Amino acid sequence: MKSKTRNKEIKVKDKVKVKDKVKYKVKVKVKIKDKVKIKDKIKDVGENEVFQIKKTLPI
Repeated sequence: MKSKTRNKEIKVKDKVKVKDKVKYKVKVKVKIKDKVKIKDKIKDVGENEVFQIKKTLPI
């Protein structure tokens, strides 16, 4: 009986991990949208400066 309960506990932990991954994906999507907005603001600036700004942004 003990082995069965342990297996159930492990399954629940795996489900929680999946939820965390989904939350992370949503955060990444928001960051990508922010990058697009920043690119729109800096259309007038030269390409080299835009590339430097990309480096400073968190991916």
